[in-house]
Amino acid sequence: MIFSYQQLKKYYPKIPRPEKLAKLLDAHSFETSLKKENDDILLEVDILPNRYVDCANYLGLIREIRALNQEKFDDFFSKPDFLLKEKVKRTKFRVKIENNNDCPFYSAAIIKGIKIKESPDWLKKLLLLHNISPHNIIVDLTNYLLLETGQPTHCFDLDKIEGQEINIRRAKKGEKIITLDNQKVSLDKEILVIADKKEPLAIAGIKGGKKAEVDWTTKNIILESASFSQSLIYQTSKKLNLSTDASSTFSYDLPPELAKKSLFRLINLIQKYSQGKLIGTIFQGKIEKRRKIIYFDLKQFTEITGEEINFSEVKKILSSLGIKFLYPKKIKNEKIYLFEVPFFRKDINLPQDLYEEVIRIIGYDKIKEEFPLSSLQPARKNEENEFEKAVKRDLVSLGFDEVYNYSLVSQKDLKNFNLEKDALPLLNPTSQEFKFLRPLLSINLLKTASLNLKFFEEVRIFEIGKVFFEEKNNIKEKKNLALLLAQKNSKEEIFFLLKGIIEKILEGLNLAKEDYSFKEIKETKNSPLSGIFFPKKSALIESSGKIIGSFGQVKPSILKEFSCKPTNLKLILGEFDLPILFSLTKEERDFRPISPFPAVIKDISLVVNQEVKVDEILEVISQLKIPILLDVDMFDFYQGEELGPNKKSLSFHLIFQSDKRSLREEEVKKEIEKIVRTLEKKLKAKLRS
Repeated sequence: MIFSYQQLKKYYPKIPRPEKLAKLLDAHSFETSLKKENDDILLEVDILPNRYVDCANYLGLIREIRALNQEKFDDFFSKPDFLLKEKVKRTKFRVKIENNNDCPFYSAAIIKGIKIKESPDWLKKLLLLHNISPHNIIVDLTNYLLLETGQPTHCFDLDKIEGQEINIRRAKKGEKIITLDNQKVSLDKEILVIADKKEPLAIAGIKGGKKAEVDWTTKNIILESASFSQSLIYQTSKKLNLSTDASSTFSYDLPPELAKKSLFRLINLIQKYSQGKLIGTIFQGKIEKRRKIIYFDLKQFTEITGEEINFSEVKKILSSLGIKFLYPKKIKNEKIYLFEVPFFRKDINLPQDLYEEVIRIIGYDKIKEEFPLSSLQPARKNEENEFEKAVKRDLVSLGFDEVYNYSLVSQKDLKNFNLEKDALPLLNPTSQEFKFLRPLLSINLLKTASLNLKFFEEVRIFEIGKVFFEEKNNIKEKKNLALLLAQKNSKEEIFFLLKGIIEKILEGLNLAKEDYSFKEIKETKNSPLSGIFFPKKSALIESSGKIIGSFGQVKPSILKEFSCKPTNLKLILGEFDLPILFSLTKEERDFRPISPFPAVIKDISLVVNQEVKVDEILEVISQLKIPILLDVDMFDFYQGEELGPNKKSLSFHLIFQSDKRSLREEEVKKEIEKIVRTLEKKLKAKLRS
């Protein structure tokens, strides 16, 4: 906010020189810079949001400067210019507040016989300095009061108000108002207005209307100074795209006390510069007389700040800020001191806030450097977070990009996945597209893929996020991991590509191949994704009787529903239970040293019937319990006419190794022959030449 140095000097003649003042504010309160403007110097002060109510005005900044300059607190509101000079009877004019939550307090004053004229030069100059255009003495004084005290006020032409009453109410459906700058604004029941008996006169807290505008013919006026709902004014300003100095100020939740005290100041200013007789004042609503009393504990202050201080210095500093000392008190034999915080310091609510004020005024640079009183222990790592990071790191290294999607899905999406019964509906959805909490990540992952496939030949994406479900009439949530791999014009079998990627991830999480297995998807409860997969190109991953997740190639009919249109598109999707996966990585494992002897790798290709599964082959080989057989990996799949009807070819790496010696070719060959014979006997497999 900009402040005129000359204007500040009028309130506080002993104010420091501009350069010294800027350094003082910089060190203790707000960042400040100087700018020369003709015969004046402007201070650009960066008022912090929590100090806006008390410091974004001339009187507030003067209070701050006096405290920093070790001056006694000066309560401007107790001076004659800020007090009502005469006792005034209540008038017959009525003010009605429809809802006290919208307008907790409303004060008004009727002045008759005013003289409308141009403002004096000093006032015009000050307003222009703040980018406010001068109008006439009445309007200009309301703008001046906002700069001086921080309270927005408004004035109406009394003779243009119908029915001798003002109503503070919500607008009616279809009501309109023409604002002071000739904009026609449509109103609704969410907007608070100031209205007479017939129609709105102003949009409360934001802008006045044309109907009761004070112009050069005005003789009698009614002044308004009120407290409005902070959130309501902010929402209305955003809805109407109408931002004013008043709306910005009200959005900081002004105290009702300020409205009443500022009204008295405005009455005095108008009588001084525009004459007129005060007929009466009106006060509606309540100013709750809640005293904000906070204790100050010297011992706690030292523990928090590391500084020792005597109470007389604390009392002097806080008193200079208008924070009044009440009395000492003993709690559990410890002496504390009670202070009362003035209404304009809404940012002070805790003892720590008082400690901060004391340290701030003393100066942060005055605090001595000392080692902490206790040792600092580094925060313990969250194992689940570290686990997630490891999964993400591995996936990124394998060419996957992480995505974040909304947690909401539509009914149509659920229908495509056959998950309508499992989803939890929102009570108040914003639209049909966001009506249910997602039961799976895969739904929105497919949508993300369809968008990206417009631009890329291959898409590799993953997401880690919460899914929602009902269990024993309670809403539960857990984290899942979803993977998607899609390729256009692909000639390779990407189902096995994703299977290999999954194995690589599990390996990175220290899960050995014997710790889990791939199974056929037989029923929906085992995999909620079963309905969208090709039966022969999908699998469950199981470990110790627990289902980790499932993956498979998505049917063209589902891809079409999600706008994944290319006919030559292959898309593999998988979703996994992250807590189960995490629990498996936490299990104790046995480790053995790496064999110093070389491994022997042999490849075999088997021709089997279509219904024979890879797991069955692996199970048969495992049952042979060959000591020197370290691992078996499938690396190729083939179908062709030359194999014969209902036949397929599966190729495997057989890895042999001993911990005690180098293997001989003859013994490896012997074991391979045993494997082939057993497979021929049990699964009718034939060795492919």
